[in-house]
Amino acid sequence: MQQINVEQIMAEIRAEIKDKGYMADMLDFENVPFSKKNMADRDFASDGVRQMRKLAFVSWRRPVNRGIRGILKKILYKLTGFIVAPMAEDQTAFNHAAADVVEQLSRAVIRQQKEIDLMNRKMENGKRYENYTDADHDFLR
Repeated sequence: MQQINVEQIMAEIRAEIKDKGYMADMLDFENVPFSKKNMADRDFASDGVRQMRKLAFVSWRRPVNRGIRGILKKILYKLTGFIVAPMAEDQTAFNHAAADVVEQLSRAVIRQQKEIDLMNRKMENGKRYENYTDADHDFLR
């Protein structure tokens, strides 16, 4: 059995935290600095949905080799196909439905984020103008 050196692993984690500049008071993910590369990749949800759709199909048959093993696999496929094929089709249908739901949720999150951004901008504009007099408001209209 391989020995695990916990102190060495913890030292490596602490060094990585120190190198990246993380601080103990950074409790929210919003406060953790990200690299420009990560910030540019904001469309992670569509990538995830694309990957889900790519992997959604479940095949109940695998390629068969030649030889005695291949013959045995063919026989087993014929014996179990009527049980396994419907299960694989059901799993494929579920996977497609799950991908649809994740896509709908990601669209809803994006739409809500846009609404929140719009509300924040409106609130910032309101705070900017609240120190003006009524005459200033007439000028701003």
